[in-house]
Amino acid sequence: RRIIAALRGGWLLIAAITIAAALAGLGLSILTAPRYESQTQLFVQTTTTPDSTGGLYSGGLYTQQRMTSYAQLAKTQWLAQKVVDATRLPISAEDLVNQITVVPAPDTVVLTLIVNDRDPQRAQELAGALADQLSQEIATLETPSGATAPTTTATIVQPALLPTVAVTPHTKRNIAVCALLGLAVGCSITLARAHLDTRIDTPGDITDLGVA
Repeated sequence: RRIIAALRGGWLLIAAITIAAALAGLGLSILTAPRYESQTQLFVQTTTTPDSTGGLYSGGLYTQQRMTSYAQLAKTQWLAQKVVDATRLPISAEDLVNQITVVPAPDTVVLTLIVNDRDPQRAQELAGALADQLSQEIATLETPSGATAPTTTATIVQPALLPTVAVTPHTKRNIAVCALLGLAVGCSITLARAHLDTRIDTPGDITDLGVA
């Protein structure tokens, strides 16, 4: 009963702290530069001969096992430098590596490349160039010595799209989280003040204190 009374008595303080925290979350979102993601997909397949027994199955299995290697290749600074050189955009290879996310779809031969950037058009250009360069490097690395054709190829099945909506900041989520934190802080302060307040304001307080 004393806790409920304390919360009722301190509702103005709780409301003020909650609103202030929500506004802080809004301010944080406003001050955060928006970022955009452009993604593209590669379909990786292994060349098999028609007369090979189980060729299609073994080729697909071989490709799936190598998807992790292709994903790691996509995030190398060496490949990122090739992308920077191809696009001539004002970004370093090191920064580009930090903006790349590679998602190999489980049990498939589809590789998703995602580039995050402050500029939507630049994100699209970088993602497209990354797919092109990775496709070329896979073909080069998978061409046996003395052969003229690669054993594995990567085909772009989804070109890089121009993002229209920023992925960050998450304004609604920031406001909600900050408001909840403000509510918790406001309730804690109110209850702490009530706990430290030993004044007797009503006869009921005497009963709560156990005074006969």
